Amino acid sequence: MKTIFKTTAATLSLLALTSPLAIFAETPAVTTTMEKPEKKEMREEKEGKKENKGPQTNKNFCATIDTVGAKILAEVNKKDLNLKSKKSDRLLKVEDNRKERDLKLSNERGIRSTKNDNRYSSLTEKATTDAQKAAVTAFKTASDTAIAKRQSAVDTAIAAYRTAADALIASKQGGLDTSIATFQTSINSAIATAKASCTAGSDSATTKQTFQASIKTAREAFKATKVDTDLKNSLKTLSETRKTAVDAAIATFKTEMKTAQDALKLAFVK
Repeated sequence: MKTIFKTTAATLSLLALTSPLAIFAETPAVTTTMEKPEKKEMREEKEGKKENKGPQTNKNFCATIDTVGAKILAEVNKKDLNLKSKKSDRLLKVEDNRKERDLKLSNERGIRSTKNDNRYSSLTEKATTDAQKAAVTAFKTASDTAIAKRQSAVDTAIAAYRTAADALIASKQGGLDTSIATFQTSINSAIATAKASCTAGSDSATTKQTFQASIKTAREAFKATKVDTDLKNSLKTLSETRKTAVDAAIATFKTEMKTAQDALKLAFVK
């Protein structure tokens, strides 16, 4: 009996020890079998979202083309208004500067004229002989002629500069107006092309890229027309031409005045 009892106890002990191992060994198998369908389902769900995301984005581009186009056109119109405003401001500034310079020149000429009259009066008082009086009269005539000649040359140079400058500025502004109109046409064309592509069911990604490329090209073309380096250089050349004419008039005036002064001095030599 003792031997049977020991054998039975040993068997039960062995079963007690091995049963948890059997249960533990089966658990991962059951768990693994249940997780695979869940992971697969989650993966398929994510892939489905990715698949739906692309068409949704493309669809949104076609749906918002009107809004995008309107925004760009509004930007173009704003640029147009800004350019026209700047043009008006520049023209007013140019006109004001010219008036200011004309007034300054007129005042300076008035001051010189008064000084010349005083000088003539002083010379007339000093002239005691007929020869001296005649010399003063001749000097006054020569001086007035030289002054009038100089003023006429200066006025002609200024007028020529302003006429040519106005023509250049008007030409430049006309070019900008044309550029704005071309820019607007290009934008409208890009929008119309994009709409047609969307309606035809073309690849939206390609349509969007084409649209963006067209807008970029239009912007760069418009930007290039705003560079007024040529205008600045042309105005600089006109300014230099005016200065050369004025300098020549002053040089001639000085020569003529020196001749008149030398003749006057001879009459007053004691």
